Amino acid sequence: MEDEIKYMRIGTSLYKVVRRPGLSGSMTKTIIQWSYGAIRQDESKDHQYPQV
Repeated sequence: MEDEIKYMRIGTSLYKVVRRPGLSGSMTKTIIQWSYGAIRQDESKDHQYPQV
């Protein structure tokens, strides 16, 4: 998962790529809306943020 994209910017919104478990137990990759504040809490302060 190290090489996978964690965050993406679409228009002016930020999204986090996550894997959600399904009812059958399989994992589905999806995106959820995220914020710069949440990214700052999730990552180190040296993280390269998507440019706005």
